[in-house]
Amino acid sequence: MQHEPMYRILDANLNRVREELRVVEEYLRFVREDPRGAWRLKSWRHRLREMIDALGPEALLRARAADADVGKDFPSPSQSAKLDPVSITIAGLKRLQESLRAIEEYAAAINSAVSRTAGGMRFEIYQYEKELFLTGPRARFESVRLYLLVGSDQVPPEAMPDRAKEWLEAGVDCFQLREKQLKDRDLMALAQKLADVCRQAGKLFIVNDRPDIARAVGADGVHVGQDDLPVPTVRHLLGSDRIIGISTHNPDQLREALELDPAYVAVGPAFDTATKPHEPTAGPGYIADAVRQLREAGIPEVAIGGITPENLPQLQTLGVRRIAVCGAILSTPDPVTAVRRFASLLHP
Repeated sequence: MQHEPMYRILDANLNRVREELRVVEEYLRFVREDPRGAWRLKSWRHRLREMIDALGPEALLRARAADADVGKDFPSPSQSAKLDPVSITIAGLKRLQESLRAIEEYAAAINSAVSRTAGGMRFEIYQYEKELFLTGPRARFESVRLYLLVGSDQVPPEAMPDRAKEWLEAGVDCFQLREKQLKDRDLMALAQKLADVCRQAGKLFIVNDRPDIARAVGADGVHVGQDDLPVPTVRHLLGSDRIIGISTHNPDQLREALELDPAYVAVGPAFDTATKPHEPTAGPGYIADAVRQLREAGIPEVAIGGITPENLPQLQTLGVRRIAVCGAILSTPDPVTAVRRFASLLHP
């Protein structure tokens, strides 16, 4: 057969594409629980089938010589990589792109339509990789430094949107509505106003413990505590493209949180706090260890609990880059000035 070496190359790379699509799909299905992403993979598999049909399944099969492949015993680079779901998926995407490039080049001499299909698919996957890991929930949260928690017990609901606008302009990066008193109808109305304010300011808006409200108003995400809805349930209700954060107070909770692949993890209380007096202070040992583990996992940390401008430097020496505050801003005579002071310490 005139093009048998070409068909052998194409067969090998088409098989790699099929395998790597499955690797990526498993991450989307079982880690991100992303039905839209899984559907996108299905469309790429359909195009893979079109390429195989256009080249001829029988011709590809006749050219196959897996036992004679001199590279079959070469170890995969991913075997020496850190074996977590994200790194496995990134490696799969890279191999997927490389295989499509090979198909694009070698198919050009046999079937130009297949070459164009492979090229178009390759560029789509380049863009999808960026969407998945650079504009995903964790990446959007990465730039947060000052995270403010507010409820109607600190600020009247009718005044909160205007106050929120001032605090965002002064340096708050992420605003969380932590509300336990309002009726659902009033809560949703307030959340919608705050979502609009944050969106206009280009800042993040998080709803505490209410994925239904967050979904209804188009919030950026939800934060849950240890006694709230489980992260997988929230992800199922809200979608994998939203930010989901979880609070932890000890090493066991942190270990469980790491397995859930959240967008961020709150650790604390760092110091004694009037907001949650029932939680024992986590202490610097836990904070430092949590920051180290989260940094290794690529998950942003948020220190929380009793943080003031005076004790913040202690946390920064432990590697803390993000803090969540409430009373240290809202209980002061001039919250805007307090925000600016925190922001100046966190954004040197």
